[in-house]
Amino acid sequence: MRLANTDGLTGLLNRRGFEHAAEQARSAVDQTAESLAVMTFDLDDFKHVNDTLGHAAGDDVLRAVAAATREALPDAYAIGRLGGDEFVAAVPAASLERAVTLADRLDAHLTAVAAGSVGCAFYPGDGETVDELLITADERAYAVKHARAIRRRG
Repeated sequence: MRLANTDGLTGLLNRRGFEHAAEQARSAVDQTAESLAVMTFDLDDFKHVNDTLGHAAGDDVLRAVAAATREALPDAYAIGRLGGDEFVAAVPAASLERAVTLADRLDAHLTAVAAGSVGCAFYPGDGETVDELLITADERAYAVKHARAIRRRG
């Protein structure tokens, strides 16, 4: 069962394992005063790394991102690699301010390893299901990436 839910390269949960663990976390926070932050991190220009440095170098980057995520979010309910260069974490967060602090901490740890964009969605305010939270977090990560690209051009 563990192998079926684990990403072989990074040792993080795969999509299936993450969705299951995040759903359990979402249900658990319904019983407490906590809320849940779902954060996505998407690497910028990862294809360029694979194309110019090779897939072994790309794999090294993915493993380093996994390690940095674990370091930044040691209290996470679940951390996963959804596929390719997309990572996700479900983190207990007592307030929106705490979720933002955690997202900033994740961004700082990951930026030291690879350029990317963090998006955060907050349960229950941003969605009722894990899928809704993932969509919102992805949209916010894309908005960060887009804003960064505009600043570089401008």
